[in-house]
Amino acid sequence: MLKPVTLGCGHSGCLECLTSLLCHHEQKGNRKVPCHLCREVFDSVALAVNVALDNITRELEVKCKNEGCTWRGKYPGKKEHDQECLHRMVVCPSRKCKVMMKLQEVASHLMTCGKHPIKCPECSKDVERDEMAGHRESGCMFSNIPCPLGCGMQLQW
Repeated sequence: MLKPVTLGCGHSGCLECLTSLLCHHEQKGNRKVPCHLCREVFDSVALAVNVALDNITRELEVKCKNEGCTWRGKYPGKKEHDQECLHRMVVCPSRKCKVMMKLQEVASHLMTCGKHPIKCPECSKDVERDEMAGHRESGCMFSNIPCPLGCGMQLQW
């Protein structure tokens, strides 16, 4: 809980989470939000950082929960570490590929991913790796094809 706030009812929560909750309710036209524990309502005026709790949470030692990662550090650094942790599970960045892998495996996966776009050597168009053969045979204006008469010459499409 980074930047903890204490509500009028005495319960505490994360400033970012409670602000997000307030925005969600305000978009629906409701300026008051019930406390997640006791249901007493609060508004954005009630969201002031509790300095004592903030000092305590900033000093908490935490470790990364991603399998295989040995990172340990102070709580405020966890969010940044989570974004760059090489052991974090991610989906392939290629649009149509749904393969899950560790962040550290993405580069090698993209070398063989069939859904990863690569440049056609003839026309420079981005084409998915799996579709390149079909693109070169029928879709690329600059690819060479064998002579339909069987003379062995390569002709431009």
